[in-house]
Parts: sequence; structure tokens; C-alpha cells
Amino acid sequence: MKAEIAVERRQSAGSTPYEQKFQYDLQDGMSLLNVFELIEKGDPSFHFSHCCDNACCGICGVMCNSKPGLACRIKAEPAMRVTPLKNLPVFSDLVCNRESYDAQRTPSMLSSFPLNRIQGTICRMSLDAQENVKTAARCIECLCCLTVCPVFSQRCDTFGGPCHFALIASRCLDPRDNTDRHSQLVQMGIDHCVLCGKCSSVCPAGADPAHLISLLKEKL
Repeated sequence: MKAEIAVERRQSAGSTPYEQKFQYDLQDGMSLLNVFELIEKGDPSFHFSHCCDNACCGICGVMCNSKPGLACRIKAEPAMRVTPLKNLPVFSDLVCNRESYDAQRTPSMLSSFPLNRIQGTICRMSLDAQENVKTAARCIECLCCLTVCPVFSQRCDTFGGPCHFALIASRCLDPRDNTDRHSQLVQMGIDHCVLCGKCSSVCPAGADPAHLISLLKEKL
């Protein structure tokens, strides 16, 4: 089947975006990422991000028909319009600049906890706590949640965003963690979160950041 995709492109950061359309043969089981690879074969100047092709690396996120998602998991359709992820600076074409996000992702945020077994004690974890930590650990930092977060769109310099809070939750909700997370959460602006739930509705990994943020707020 003949299909067409419209892609928002730009030559470099800060350059004027423009739309370019490509035609291709749509085949069963084809993903949006497969379409990108076809475009790249015909136009080596076309830029997009990908790595694992298995919804694990989190770097192939794009907006497809105005909805965020992973290119490797979005099913190709006869008519699609693709743009870079919203609320993020763009290097070129569909490649977003993650430097500001990574700069906020401090080593202290990701610091681990001491192994209590080595200290001679056993830390017991409830089933609820285990489930919450497992949920938080699903975050692959694809940044799809940032595209729909109403607070991040207005406070990107002072609000960490749902994915940052999911990372903190993967440590903070573990009873073995003894790092001061209060100051981290306040610095990231967790008080500004309105718990609208939009982040959880678009999370491709099922990390449910809205629920995690509500649990973190309870701990403040």
C-alpha cells in the first residue's frame, strides 16, 4: 500500500522548521522507526534518534499525529505527521537536545543506598513498597511525559518534570534508602505539580509518574 508521511524538519538548532513529505510502501508490521530508516536510505541528511529498537533506551520519542510515543512502538499508518517532542529544544529534524534534562539529573539524585545486609541487618519491604519501586523503575527517560505536562511547559527551568520524580521515587520509595530526598524534591519543584495525570496517560513504559508523585508528596 502506498503511504505518505509528513515530517517537520530543520537543518540545525534555531533554524526555521519546514515540512517535508515522503512516500513509501506500507507493509504489515511496519513501525514508525522502520519508516524513518527507509527515509534515511533515500535521504542521508534525515536525522532521528534510536538505539535499542526495543522500547528500552527511550531515545526514539517523537510526536506522531500530535501524540507522544516511541517510534519503535508506533504502528505505521497510511497518513502520519511527525514532529519532534514538544517542550524540548531541537538539534536537527527529530533529534531533541537532552542536555538541560541531563544536567538536572545529578549524581545525588541517583545515589544508591547502603546494603543493610552488609551492616548485619535485614530490611523487610512490604508488597506495596515493592510494587511502587518496580513501577518507578520502569521509567526509561523517554521524556514523552514532558510533552503533556502543563507545569513543565511553563516552568521548564524550575520544575524537574515527571520523569525526574520517577527516578527519585525509584530510590525514595525503597525503605533501604537513607538519602535526604526532601531537599531534592523541593529543589525540583514537586509542589508545583497539579497531579493532572497526563504524564501517566502517555507513558509508554507504564511507570505511572502521577501516582509516584502523589506518593512522594505524602512523604514531604
